[in-house]
Amino acid sequence: MGLLFGGEAHVWQRDGSDRAQGLGDTTVTLKRAWTVDDEPAFGMELGVKLPTAKDRIGSGKTDWSVNTIYSRELGPVHLDASLNALRLGAVDACTSRTQFGASASFSTALSERWGITGELSDTRRSGAEHGEQVLTALTYSPSKLLTFDIGVARAVRPTPATTSLFAGVVFPLAKLW
Repeated sequence: MGLLFGGEAHVWQRDGSDRAQGLGDTTVTLKRAWTVDDEPAFGMELGVKLPTAKDRIGSGKTDWSVNTIYSRELGPVHLDASLNALRLGAVDACTSRTQFGASASFSTALSERWGITGELSDTRRSGAEHGEQVLTALTYSPSKLLTFDIGVARAVRPTPATTSLFAGVVFPLAKLW
């Protein structure tokens, strides 16, 4: 079991001549994994997004999420495939409060302590344009119990496209089994 604290270090948004930038929202995620046998594993994450961004950048409301994960080693590359649901705190009129998503994340070690990750994701919500995002991150693990990450995400849909920088830390919370 682990606890992930994350956030967007700086967000830039541009819609024609209208631009906004600043600190993004903060996330707190409780993570749990179950190993099936020597290789595949399943996981679940329960998360909350705290509205720490400016209203022009963030929604100003708290969001809640559930994420399911299937993990597998593909030679030197690690795959995480996810399906998730997000309960939005703020929505536009005639749009659903619930958003569903899917993603595929690929990571590999660069050295004993450093790694790199790339991810493609898609979201769907009734009454709203679907989302597409590309993400890349660099990770540093000073021990098996602690990982720091920093990266950039580019959401090409919905429009306007947005670019976000993020940083986070993962560490064990408790060992229940």
